[in-house]
This record gives sequence, C-alpha cells and structure tokens, in this order.
Amino acid sequence: MSTTHITILLEGFNYNHPASAVSYEVRSFEDKVRSRAVNTNESTQDVIDNCLKNVSDQMVVRLPNIKHIQRNIQRQRQRNGFPQISHNKNSTQFQQN
Repeated sequence: MSTTHITILLEGFNYNHPASAVSYEVRSFEDKVRSRAVNTNESTQDVIDNCLKNVSDQMVVRLPNIKHIQRNIQRQRQRNGFPQISHNKNSTQFQQN
C-alpha cells in the first residue's frame, strides 16, 4: 500500500493591510458615545450631537441607524445603574422608572 502526501502552498494572501481611516473613525465615535453616555448627564441626542462634531462625511455614512445608537446609549446607562435620561433635547431632568 502506498501513501501519497500532497502539500499545497498558497501564496499571495497577505492579511496585513493598513487599517481604514474611516473604520478607525467609526470605532472612535462609538468609544466616545459609550464614554459620554456613562460620564455625562447629557440627553441621548446631545451625546450623539457632541460625538458627531468634526467627523467626516464618509464616517457618518458608515454609522448604524440613529435608533440603534440611541438604544446603545440607554443600554450603557442601564448597565451602569444610571437613571434613564430623556431623548428630548430640551429636557434636563431624569425620567423616573
């Protein structure tokens, strides 16, 4: 009985590519949102507005739906035991659960 061993060499698969500037900007935005959500008393919309200052149009296009971002802010606050803060930009009072 004979045994044949075959070795296949794949070349040209270089996964060490430079990071996308837009991907980095999106990740940075998400980090800022998380930080502001738990470290400020800003309304949900104010958190988003402040984090969107000075960002590129390419980054804004890659963001998830605004409702998703708002939900993530509320979840961060809930996980950290903070009272829910209104989505209303004009409201500065905490909502009672």
